[in-house]
Amino acid sequence: MDARGKEILVPVDFTMAAKYGIDNAVRLANRLHTNIHLVNFIPPPDDKINENTHVEDVLSSSINLLKENQGKLTELVHNVGSSNNNVFSEIKIDRFASGIKKQLKNKNIGIIVMGLNGHLSIGDTLCQNRRANDIIRLGCPVMVCNEHVDALTEAKSILVSMDEDSYLNDNFNKFVNLTKNLFSKWHFIHVNYRKDKKLWNKEELKQFLIKHEMPSTSLEVVDSDDKEATIMEYAAKKKAGCVAVNRHGKSSSFKDCQVEKLVAESSFPVFIY
Repeated sequence: MDARGKEILVPVDFTMAAKYGIDNAVRLANRLHTNIHLVNFIPPPDDKINENTHVEDVLSSSINLLKENQGKLTELVHNVGSSNNNVFSEIKIDRFASGIKKQLKNKNIGIIVMGLNGHLSIGDTLCQNRRANDIIRLGCPVMVCNEHVDALTEAKSILVSMDEDSYLNDNFNKFVNLTKNLFSKWHFIHVNYRKDKKLWNKEELKQFLIKHEMPSTSLEVVDSDDKEATIMEYAAKKKAGCVAVNRHGKSSSFKDCQVEKLVAESSFPVFIY
């Protein structure tokens, strides 16, 4: 298992969704006492070139976009500066997924923070299956959030939704190691979906947590065809301040977890591990 740090990566595209991500990243950084990296990715010029385009026009367009985004990024850093965090920023000419991968390789990143607002921003793109697979499989937890930017500041409890991959890979350990000091109450739920290859019971969940030396305030196993509704009902019942879900693993039989639905219907950020 690779050891990741605690620094925070925030991909920005200068939408309102990006602002939600930055605001939550600032609050998370305050609690983790760590650095924030704001990165804007500009697609390579060859992404725009076809037989009907002029290379000079494409290059000129990319240069103009680079200058424009540099000004926007400088303004973002200035606005965040009053938070007393160490904030670093840069623009990379790269495709989104490959750019994220390089950031994780070259920096001490422990978590990615993204905002979403339902308008195909960076965070919304993450919730689309193809792009999410490329990022989630890198093994770095992601926090997705909307305009409820104050929710993380005082949150003391979290509900963690388990699925098959939670037990089979080390993403669970990476997430817990990063956030274990953020929350004093940990609630766990496993939703047995009818098409799952294996159905879990409460004792198996309990033994898994004991094996990983993870104390639980409460734990529950529920049979349901509506995973998101079940998660939210249990979160409300336990008055959880955050939710964490596992999705898009290589072996999971349940691949339809609607993270964007959870975020849209909640007043708190959602961690994806």
